[in-house]
Amino acid sequence: MKNSTCYVFSDNVQYRFKTDDEEEKAVIPDASINCRIKSRRGNTFIDAPRFVMEVISPTTENYDRGEKMELYRQQEIEE
Repeated sequence: MKNSTCYVFSDNVQYRFKTDDEEEKAVIPDASINCRIKSRRGNTFIDAPRFVMEVISPTTENYDRGEKMELYRQQEIEE
């Protein structure tokens, strides 16, 4: 990440996306890398990150592997 325009964020930022059916969703990944800092408004990004990481736990596994993963796929997040 050194000498890059990309930044690593912990779980203190959220991303707002439109789903395929035009519904707006907000998610907070456990970690993310974003290179489009101009799309940031406070702690919210309105553009997809390059990378997201989710820490799977018994209480979040269904949501992380289901709805969140599908939303990340729709947004064509690289990693």
